[in-house]
Amino acid sequence: MGDVRLGLIGCGKVVEVFHLPALAALEGVRVVAVMDTDPSRADAVGAALGLPPGRRLADHRRLLDLPDIDAVSIGTPPASHREIAVDAAASGRHIICEKPMAVSVADADAMIAAARRAGVLLSLHHNYLWFPENRAAQEVIAGGRLGRLVFSVIDCLGLPYFGGRWRLHDPHVSGGGILLDMLHLIYLTNAFHDGLPRRVDARIARIREEPIRVEDFATVRLEYPGGGLGQVNVSWGLGWGGTRLMGTRGRLIYHYRHFTTVNYERPDALRLITAEGEVDVPFPPAPPFSAGPFRQFVEAVRGARPLEVTGEDGRTAVEVALAGYRAAALGEPTDLPLPPEDPVYIHGVAGLHRVAGAAPAVVDLFGPRV
Repeated sequence: MGDVRLGLIGCGKVVEVFHLPALAALEGVRVVAVMDTDPSRADAVGAALGLPPGRRLADHRRLLDLPDIDAVSIGTPPASHREIAVDAAASGRHIICEKPMAVSVADADAMIAAARRAGVLLSLHHNYLWFPENRAAQEVIAGGRLGRLVFSVIDCLGLPYFGGRWRLHDPHVSGGGILLDMLHLIYLTNAFHDGLPRRVDARIARIREEPIRVEDFATVRLEYPGGGLGQVNVSWGLGWGGTRLMGTRGRLIYHYRHFTTVNYERPDALRLITAEGEVDVPFPPAPPFSAGPFRQFVEAVRGARPLEVTGEDGRTAVEVALAGYRAAALGEPTDLPLPPEDPVYIHGVAGLHRVAGAAPAVVDLFGPRV
């Protein structure tokens, strides 16, 4: 086929700063329309792409009515993902969606079911999987150079706030705070351990001095079937960052200048330490931030390869993060998978107050109960 004709649904900061440079560097795809409920955002992104005013829309349904669109990229706030993805699938368009996939597991299920019914592809912007240092680390693990992976720690405690009032002040739109927003670290930990956790424990808190309506600090422990443990510590704050992997034969350390946080910064070195000594593991320069997810999606739409990240992968990351909120509310680990009748499965953080024994101090982080 020719170029994949892509519609951008949502024209916020993540699209302008990350998606547009990635798409500009990618062959085989062409953006043919954009949509945002804020006309000024649609105009700004549309103008940057050279699109005429008639291709800058304010309703995703009008974009889906256009006949010359093969696929859409959803870059709107999380609570809108289910409706847009279901509509896009029903129109026969392939879908790549920003993380988190949804604000509840039930919403993620609905998105997957809609894509399956329509026979379209559904993928996620899980871009941390394509960071060169993370790919290099996975090759070290897969090659047995660490032995069996026993313990991993990802510290992301100095994350700069990306923006958008809804992230801090409207949990019904965001679906939660830093834990759900940064589930990048969950799917990356799953990749390191080459599996899905069987149990999650977490604690969350609000540390900002100004009033907000979500948590901005979380520490999470993931227990894997083979006995491996993963620790994720994340905050919109001023703490430290880094990644450390411990195996039965050695350790792999990500070296960051000033112990800065992971995310927008690349490490200065990956150092492997074993009984044989210390070596630096090479990794190439980073591509544009969102290039990996778009590339694998476009190639899959063109029939060149299967998706590397599927809707099921997005659902898993959401489920693990929401299990962390449940564990924090109960003050004890939560087993996976979550039962479909669990209020958190159905409603996300909005269902925490329906969980027997949930601590009011955690439930009330997300504002009035509904």
